[in-house]
Amino acid sequence: AQVEMNAATGEAKLSIPKVDLQQHAGTVTCRLENPHGIQEETARLDILAAPL
Repeated sequence: AQVEMNAATGEAKLSIPKVDLQQHAGTVTCRLENPHGIQEETARLDILAAPL
């Protein structure tokens, strides 16, 4: 997986090249750390179909 971070907007993008329906679906945890603390969030990633 590849993560791109936009420092100006604070947005992050997760890209999964050659996604596999079985291997990549499931729980994804995003953890951010800086001098002020740690924030962690978990989400379920559903992959309905591989890209064309």
